[in-house]
Amino acid sequence: MKAQRKEPTLRPILEFNPLIDARKLKAALTAGCHDESTVINILTTRSYSQREEIIIAYHDTTGHQLSQDLSSAFSSKCLKVLLALLEPPDEFLAKELDKALNRLGTDSEVVSEILCTRSNAKISGIQLAYLKLHGKTLLSVISSEFNLSLDYKELMSMLLQGLRHESKETNQEKAKKRAASVHNAVEEGWSTSTKIFLRLLTHESFDQLCMVFDEYRLVSGLAMEEAVKSACSGDVGHAALAIVKAALDKSQFYAETIEGALRKFRRDDHTLIRIFVSRCEVDLESIKREYLKIYHKTLYHTIQTDMSGSYKEVMLALLNTP
Repeated sequence: MKAQRKEPTLRPILEFNPLIDARKLKAALTAGCHDESTVINILTTRSYSQREEIIIAYHDTTGHQLSQDLSSAFSSKCLKVLLALLEPPDEFLAKELDKALNRLGTDSEVVSEILCTRSNAKISGIQLAYLKLHGKTLLSVISSEFNLSLDYKELMSMLLQGLRHESKETNQEKAKKRAASVHNAVEEGWSTSTKIFLRLLTHESFDQLCMVFDEYRLVSGLAMEEAVKSACSGDVGHAALAIVKAALDKSQFYAETIEGALRKFRRDDHTLIRIFVSRCEVDLESIKREYLKIYHKTLYHTIQTDMSGSYKEVMLALLNTP
């Protein structure tokens, strides 16, 4: 199994003074002389815990909410990035889920991207934030969506219950049995094959899943992605593939998602902003490296040529370096 390194592009600065940053932001946001570069530089080089302190210091210094003053100085996509950086990470993702679930047709791909790639603890935090923001559980909202298949709802229910084992220990004999079970289900065309996949993908640790995938290739000659495609389709098929890809290499999954968002007929800036903001303090450096490996160009260069203005500046700042 490929070891997954998690390297962020944004780390806490060592010499940090929230009051000094707040004063710099106040000067940069003064009416008539907005200094966008200073604002972007400060907010994209401080960790979330440091940005929290800046928000408090800014209010104490000016009597204003930083988010309101940003809204007066910036517009459009750059503002979305900056406001997202001010939000608690779990609340930001809870809001992204709510947008996806309340769109006409329900954007299951966004729901899958957020929930299929995260740990039990992270999913639990997002659920608590969702409940706090909306007064209802995420599970109840997903369960009531008529645009989602029953299999998809079942998969999401298992993820939201935190049923995945997260031990780093693996068991090869168990992996062989799971691989044989999947192989038999696919070969025989069992009507229960989707259920077998759902249980496997939502209960086993990512490390154990990778071992199952290796054993499946040995008995079938096929990659697990091919088995998933034969057994699952539609929204649940996309979600199952997201789990498989995240288990194999989460950085590759996000690199491919970024490229897909960039190459849509209308660039999917919602997805780009969500990934850059939510992964910059986690593994965006690793994602950059994987992007270069797959597409033979730097993500930095791609953003530089695809975007413009302050939106380009803030996204490049989150990438930190080419």
